[in-house]
Amino acid sequence: MIRKLSKHGDGWALVIDRSILELLKIDEHMELEISTHGRAVVIQPVGNADRETRSQTSVGNNKSAI
Repeated sequence: MIRKLSKHGDGWALVIDRSILELLKIDEHMELEISTHGRAVVIQPVGNADRETRSQTSVGNNKSAI
């Protein structure tokens, strides 16, 4: 899926289709963490990285969550 940014006030917005938000179980009340990985933008629910790190550590994998 290719998207362009839309002007929103003094900034820019990226509109995410409802079907993708539903697939990821993200709603308008959820806080999202925005980070980068190289040239990629990563958007995930707040707290997801902590849960993933704990899960990986519990199975003996010492990789950090992105």
